[in-house]
This record gives sequence, structure tokens and C-alpha cells, in this order.
Amino acid sequence: MKEIPIFPDTYEYIDAAGTIGRLKIHVSRVPVYPAFIKIAHKLMPWLQAEEAAVALQIFLSSLALVLLFFICKEVFSSSIKALIVVIFCNISISLINWDTYVLTESISKIIIICMLGCAIAYFGKKQIRYIFILFILCLLLIYTKPFYLFFPAVLSVLLFAFNFICNREKRAFLAVLCSLAFIYVSVFGYCLINKSQNGYFGISNVSVINRLGKVFQYDMYNLSSNEKIKGYIEQEYEELGGEDPIPVVFIFKYDLYKNNYKEINDFVDEIIKGHPFIFAYKTWKFVSEELYSEPFMADYNLSWDNYKNTWPKDWFFTFNDIENINTFALVFIIIAVETAIIIAKICRRRKFDWVWIFCILTIIYQLGMSILGSHGEYARLMVPVYILIFIVFFKLVFNFIQLVYEAGKGISLYISKKRESI
Repeated sequence: MKEIPIFPDTYEYIDAAGTIGRLKIHVSRVPVYPAFIKIAHKLMPWLQAEEAAVALQIFLSSLALVLLFFICKEVFSSSIKALIVVIFCNISISLINWDTYVLTESISKIIIICMLGCAIAYFGKKQIRYIFILFILCLLLIYTKPFYLFFPAVLSVLLFAFNFICNREKRAFLAVLCSLAFIYVSVFGYCLINKSQNGYFGISNVSVINRLGKVFQYDMYNLSSNEKIKGYIEQEYEELGGEDPIPVVFIFKYDLYKNNYKEINDFVDEIIKGHPFIFAYKTWKFVSEELYSEPFMADYNLSWDNYKNTWPKDWFFTFNDIENINTFALVFIIIAVETAIIIAKICRRRKFDWVWIFCILTIIYQLGMSILGSHGEYARLMVPVYILIFIVFFKLVFNFIQLVYEAGKGISLYISKKRESI
């Protein structure tokens, strides 16, 4: 790389890292990643903060890939298969490049790998300590990206189902309830502190910007009764030649950032909460007409022309950006096929593949929240679950190869018997 890319979000994370030392909450950025930058810089003071963060991300991601090998060895019951998956992840430019950006994707990815390992341990050993570890990792995810605010509830449903069907231990149910309560009490307390320090009751005010982006993307701004903001938007569309305004630029251009974007928050609430069916229809239309053909793996270094040599570019196109394969349509197919397999096993054999259910639920959550909560950069938003997608993909590939092999053996045996009978 020529340099470490610096994004607008990067500046906010570095700024938030400075506020942590003063025990102050940043109104836009939750504390885990800023604290990570602070710790990295303390460990490597001879580097700039962003350089230290990248160095520590690369180190931790390398350790996570070692953990991934043991995870894959467990789920595939084969060291060879595990090695194939880990090698692919290790040479995937679309995955490893995120370790070189001062953004939350690398840490989120590492936490989710740890969660997968912990889920496997719990479903196998049924020890309550793994429930607490899972929810601690959930808490870290929330305070890394508020995006995961509802994931503990999804995880709780899965754990309740597992314990109802397989375990039926009262202590496990209690552990899930207590963990869930602790997380949301913690979040409520954080919101109160944020209100006290910054005048905003919420975990982060970034969601207001993202929801405004959805209003622009779905062309729903006319559904509001706020004539002032509608006038600003129409003026902006005219100046941009019909292009969607950039939400944060729009907000600051028209001085709508006061009181933590309160006027904009009320504007988008009136539209989205007041017209849920229109929003749902627009979402379906977007997914079925646009998103399915967009790439789900991206390389920002390529976009920034940030390579000193040409080989990483060729490597990306060889292993990740394969035409007609690197699309969200492939993700939809992987989810649909694996879900069908899970349901078929439950219906035919009453067998619950809990690890694969965890993987699919996590991927669906990530995909759903990306679509509903953001107006762009969907490939970036999917990064934390890239590894889960790769694992499920390779599972399907290995199963297909096994089916072909078994079919070949069956055909050979049939031909042999026919010859013997003749």
C-alpha cells in the first residue's frame, strides 16, 4: 500500500479516542473502537495512532485466523477442509484489506469469529459460562457498532430454542434472561450519560444521518409535512442534477445539525414511522431491482488507487471480484439453499444443526440491518460476516462434491453389477 486510507469516519474515531481519556462520551461514536485506537497507540507510541491501530488489527486478525482453523476443523470434521477455508480467507483481498483501514469492520469481524467459536462450544458442551461469554461479545459488538443493538435479542431467541429443545436446564434460561437484561440496562445507562453530556438520548446520533439517506434513496421526502426541509431537498436535487444529496453534507449545508439533528430526526421519523408499508415496498423494490446485482465484496484500496504494485489488483479479481459471482444475488442464494437444508433436516429427521442456524441468523441479521439502516456501502457493511458467508459457501461446495462422489460410486457399482449379470 502507498498509505493508510483515511475516511471521514476515521477522523471521528480518532477524535473519540481523545475524549475517552477525559471520560467523555462521543455523541456519534461508541467507545470500543476509539478505546482500541487509544490502546494500540499506547502499546506502540512510536507510531501514529492510525498506524498503531492498523498494526494491532493485523496482529489480532492473524490470531483470529488461527482460531478460525480450529472452528472449521470442528464444524467440517476435517483438517484439510479447514485448511482450504482458512487459506481462502487468508488470500482474500476483500477480507484482509479491511485490517488496513481505521474502521470498525476489522474488529467486528474478529468479535464475530470469537462468537462463532463460543457458540460451537456452548452447543457442544452446554456449559453456562459460554452463554455469558456470548453476551459479553454481543455487548462489545454493540459498543463497536450500534448496528448490533438488536442482535442480543436474536441470539436470545436462538438460545431459548436450543435450551427448550435440547437442554431444558432452568439455569440456562435464567442466564440468557439475566445477560439480556444486563445488556439493555447497560445501553439505557449509556444513553442517559450521553443525554447528560451531549444532550442526546441514544447510543449514537449517526442513525439519524443514515435514515435521512434512506429517505433520499427511496424518494420519500414528499411524505413529510415539513415544508422547509422539503424545500431544501428540492433545491439540492436541482443543484445536483437529480442526484441524491449526501446526507451529512446536506445537514451541515442547511444548518440542520443543531440539537443533535432534532429537526431532521423528527422529519425522518414522520416519514418512516408514519409510512411503514411504503417503506417496506420501497425496500423490496430496491433489493429485487438493484441490490441483487451489486458486488458484496469490495476493495477500497483499489478504489483509492492505493497499491504500489499491480498484483493485489489482479489477486482481487482472481479470488473475489469474479464476474457474475461477486454479487448480492450469490449471498441470497447461499442463504436460501442453506436455510432450505436446515428446514429439511428439521422436518425429515428432527435434527437441528445449531451452528449452521447461528451462522445463517447472523448473516440474515447483518444483511437485513444493512438494507434497512443504510443508504449505501453495502459491501462494507457485510464485511463482519464475510467469514460466515465463506464458511457456509464452502460447506455447500464440500457437500456438493461429496454428493457427486457418492453418485459416481453408485453409478460405478451399478455398471459393475450389470456387467456381472451379463
